[in-house]
Amino acid sequence: MLGALLYVAAGLVVDIWCNPEGISWQLWYPRLLALLVPATVALLIERELFDRHRDLLLALVGFAAGAGLIGVMSQLPVSQATYYYPLLVVITFYTYNFVGTSFIYALCVDLLLLAIYNLMFGWWQPFPLSTLISHNVVIICANLIAGAGGYMAEWQRRALFLHERELELERQDHMHRARHDSLTGLPNRELLQLRLERAQRLAGQNDLLHTVFFIDLDNFKVINDRYGHDQGDRLLQHIAEQLRSCCSEKDTIARIGGDEFVLLAWNVWTEPDIDKLIRCLQQAIATPMANGLFVESSIGCCHLTAGQLPIDDVLRMADATMYRMKHSRRVQAG
Repeated sequence: MLGALLYVAAGLVVDIWCNPEGISWQLWYPRLLALLVPATVALLIERELFDRHRDLLLALVGFAAGAGLIGVMSQLPVSQATYYYPLLVVITFYTYNFVGTSFIYALCVDLLLLAIYNLMFGWWQPFPLSTLISHNVVIICANLIAGAGGYMAEWQRRALFLHERELELERQDHMHRARHDSLTGLPNRELLQLRLERAQRLAGQNDLLHTVFFIDLDNFKVINDRYGHDQGDRLLQHIAEQLRSCCSEKDTIARIGGDEFVLLAWNVWTEPDIDKLIRCLQQAIATPMANGLFVESSIGCCHLTAGQLPIDDVLRMADATMYRMKHSRRVQAG
């Protein structure tokens, strides 16, 4: 819009200079038509159409400015039309450096304007050949200077964007590795703590009740001792993948120790729902690998409500429930 105001102001100055006895309102018809384009583009800035065709729409602004100026010049005698020519040189710089379109779009716009200029004033309403040649030389030089500046600015913006994106991806990768278990890819204790705290806050806002399940693999040390740590690692990866099948999108399944997992189940709090989820978890863990290797598990749980207990106490209570269950099974087996 600032460019449009300058476009009008520059046109007024040259009008007064060329026509001291009075401004010809006929010159405003092509000028006003040209101003419709930036006004329309300004109205589209907040629309999805602008996001999809940004470079094209902004290039049309530069083209409209040049075409409107050529339209003004075509209505004047040669002696007066040449006074408007420096504005066309300014538009060349404007298209490359201020409109905001990409370099290739600005280049196409200025080449098209140069072709129209030569058709208009080399054939339709011919200027003296020397004048037309000098105009072409200056416009081409202006394109080289402005185009080089525009290209370098775009290249630097692109290089900066790629560098920032690389840094952001690296930061995200470090953050992911810092908060996820390297073996299973599941969230680790740090990320689990953050999600438990978030779930506890939201529980207070929405009157929800969540349940934390503490999962311990039975006799996993025997697997490591008998079959080796490689097979133990593969079994942990297999179990992690199986556990994901029991979780919803909001739930969090984390590995917090060698053979210990914790599940934060959102809005699961009734006894039937808890029993159903425990059966699902136990069946998933007991699913054998391709080589037939499997383990069973002991699972304890504790409700997570709004601010009733610190997070560490919730985990300890779930852990204690799990050990009571494990001990009960050993007694029954004995």
